[in-house]
Amino acid sequence: MVAGKVAGAFNFKHKSELKKKFDGEHSLKFTSTSKDYELQYSLSPEALNKDGVEGQLELTAKCLPATNGWEGSAEFKAGGFDLGPIKPWTELQLETNQDKEHTL
Repeated sequence: MVAGKVAGAFNFKHKSELKKKFDGEHSLKFTSTSKDYELQYSLSPEALNKDGVEGQLELTAKCLPATNGWEGSAEFKAGGFDLGPIKPWTELQLETNQDKEHTL
């Protein structure tokens, strides 16, 4: 419960989160708020996470009921190995929405 714009008025907000890790490779997170719903799936395949290299694929879908909209993204991350004093990372991300706005 938070103070509203009008004096003496209050707005009610909520946020619920459900997380499930299925095994060492797969995890899922669902978040529900008073404005939107979001589902996030993460995959960390064993084949990409060995010999000092880390790799992960993350898929996200968001539903915005108030505007009848949606958003989605996919992100691939790889790196984390030692290269002298640094640890390089490469990330590739694709985002899209109901307005057909796409970014890479």
